Amino acid sequence: MDESEGLSSEEAAARLHRDGPNELPRTAGPSLASRALHHLAEPLSAVLVAAASVTVFALDQLGEGLAIYAIVLLNIVIATVQETRAEQAIAALNSLTTPSARVRRDGRLVVVPTRDIVVGDIIELQAGDRVPADGQFIDVVALGADESILTGEAFPVDKRVHTDEPAGQADERASLAFAGTLVLRGRGVARVQRVGPQTELGRIAAQLGHERTPPLVLELRRTAALMSAIAITIGALFLPLAYWRGHPHGARFVDAVLASVALAVAAIPEGLSTVVVGALALGARRLAARGAIVRNLATIETLGAATVLCTDKTGTLTTGELALALVDIVDGLDAAFWLAASCANDAVDGLGDPLDVVLFREAREHGAPCDRSARIAELPLDAVSKSMTVVHDTPSGPRLWVKGAPEVVLARCRPSEQVSRLQRAVVDLADRGYRVLALADSATGDMLSDDLRPLGLAAFTDTIRESAAPAAAALRSAGIRVVVVTGDHAATARSIARDVGIVGRVVTPADLDSLDQLARVDALAGATVLARVDPFLKGELVDAHHARNEVVAMTGDGVNDAPAIRRADIGIALSGGAGTDVARDAADIVITDGPLSTIVDAVREGRRIYRNLRNVVGYLIAGNVSEILVVVGAMILVPELAVPLLPVQLLWINLVTDGVPALALGVDQAAGDPLREAPRSPHERLLDRARLIRIVGHASILAAVVMATGMIAHRRGWEPTQVRTQLVLSMLLAQLVLAWVVRASRFTFERGWTANRGLVAAIGLSLVLQVVMFVTPAGRTALGLRALPVLGWILALGAAATMVLTIDAVRLAGERRHQQRTFGSDTAR
Repeated sequence: MDESEGLSSEEAAARLHRDGPNELPRTAGPSLASRALHHLAEPLSAVLVAAASVTVFALDQLGEGLAIYAIVLLNIVIATVQETRAEQAIAALNSLTTPSARVRRDGRLVVVPTRDIVVGDIIELQAGDRVPADGQFIDVVALGADESILTGEAFPVDKRVHTDEPAGQADERASLAFAGTLVLRGRGVARVQRVGPQTELGRIAAQLGHERTPPLVLELRRTAALMSAIAITIGALFLPLAYWRGHPHGARFVDAVLASVALAVAAIPEGLSTVVVGALALGARRLAARGAIVRNLATIETLGAATVLCTDKTGTLTTGELALALVDIVDGLDAAFWLAASCANDAVDGLGDPLDVVLFREAREHGAPCDRSARIAELPLDAVSKSMTVVHDTPSGPRLWVKGAPEVVLARCRPSEQVSRLQRAVVDLADRGYRVLALADSATGDMLSDDLRPLGLAAFTDTIRESAAPAAAALRSAGIRVVVVTGDHAATARSIARDVGIVGRVVTPADLDSLDQLARVDALAGATVLARVDPFLKGELVDAHHARNEVVAMTGDGVNDAPAIRRADIGIALSGGAGTDVARDAADIVITDGPLSTIVDAVREGRRIYRNLRNVVGYLIAGNVSEILVVVGAMILVPELAVPLLPVQLLWINLVTDGVPALALGVDQAAGDPLREAPRSPHERLLDRARLIRIVGHASILAAVVMATGMIAHRRGWEPTQVRTQLVLSMLLAQLVLAWVVRASRFTFERGWTANRGLVAAIGLSLVLQVVMFVTPAGRTALGLRALPVLGWILALGAAATMVLTIDAVRLAGERRHQQRTFGSDTAR
């Protein structure tokens, strides 16, 4: 096979069919049975199963116990289906970032999905690429690879071309490319030998770690475990009270135990974890529609606390589509300038670094072809050298060309008036927002020569995105400080930042060299534009902001960005044409397009989701606390009931109110623009002291109005089953209305009935289910209910309305007290 031609398309297709796709073995996800058993073993479900078992086997209440078992089973089915759908959604989103590789096929360099790589393919690699398959190097230029995923050793491994000469094991590995490893510098060409499961990575894939569980999910699990412990404790403590209050009225010890079981059931928010994780998954899907793929659900929570965004310039503030704006060529050296532009260049068939592609196209139009086969030595462009040096064997002897950052290239030129003039021109061009490269040459083969001849400057323009300035303003209004981090010249970076409204101190590595550690941290944390950065400085920038207790989001698209992306609180990878696999792998969020406005949308959505999660948790726990209060209150005030609310009735209430309505709350639209709020503290909890007080307040008011309807029914002489039915109906209606209460900041219906149509539909569905169970004989029998007169329905509706009016009145009074205190303190000053 001709290595310059690569495989034919037909041969590649045949090998793909024979060997299968180039994918690592995937561990099969848990089966439906194992998922169900996992949910069954969780504390909340375990307590309910124990309660059902006590009801059936100890109390001989078969109907009650079976009903509890049935509702536990229904909760497990809902949780299992939701978990499966969430995983499928995340997997579908992650597939949008399928990696690709450059391969020679049919004599052309093409980009194909990594999964389509086959044995025998000729692949080209450069800095930032993840090696797609195992192979042997047939061409290497200063290539270093990170093979820590295989060896555990973090330092780069220098690679060389494979030869047929006998070599030791270490030398043999040095000529091999391994799937999953990262190219840190240089470039190379390799022939694929093994793909998919046959690669070295494939053999150890089963040992690779999985993503950590999101902190929010861990907090919810701790909350569930705590609620389970509280449920068991309350049930045990309530037993003697239930027997003492009920025994004089003919209640048995069995009834007291059943009442204790009911109280334990009331304390359990069965659907808490399922609803919250479901809301997170739906939020991730909404973010994906805006071009932001969430790889770690915990990021949604963290987005609401971001205070600093360190953003790249190219592709984020600008379009990333470079064009050659102008050239400044030394008099009489036009031909030499364009020859240097053509030879100090790695662009091939329109692929490569954008600057190389533009320069090569312009050089070809100026009639300056370059014989790449004459290249005998080179030092590739990297973050350290900031220049590319090549040596060609020409008829007149070795010829050296250099292209790179003006301050580097011109410093290697022999002093002259032309060098001074070009240095002044660089400052002017950078101030005008151009990205500038300098070119030089020399009749020498010494790649370290400092006696170069300056050829001129090439100035490139990168159009600012129309959305950049409004996006930067939106982030400022959200309390998020935007820091521009770029490898460009300081003047260029300042000009671009100024044009999008980002104004402040510009810092370069040179500004930091003379500072002590404390002053260096202060300078980095105070910078608005950081120019000429290297990978280490990006990580140092994150640490400097962390020292100020900032929550940092860092964007990037290259291999050199990965450490800083990983170190930041929120890593954001840009998945445009220049985006690298390593940056995507290190990130929590992948932006499928580069604009800053997409990040603004992600922040807005993240804040909305977090606000909704607080409402969901407040709604669920307030409902459970109110049930506890009603059971205890009814036992004290109406001991004739013996069992104020049956376990199956409480489970039905939770099923109807905690399921679909809670999930609808989780995807609620924001009231106002979340970006006009200050970032929340990273230490803020979903259930802080203030929210717990509010939850208990809502639960107390709800329980009071429900108890009032029960007391009215009792005093009118209704028999115990009807009183219990009245309590169930009032509790159901009040808890459904509570969903509207928790989403409002002042008045319950200030946002209108249809602001959340999903919530309207969810509550409508719950009401239909409720009516069916209450008016049909089969439904009443299953739940242990009795038919109610019209007065019972009027009382239930009145309880819900009274709860709304009372909570709104309390809110209004609290708001007025706050205004009076604020006015009083202002007057005192």
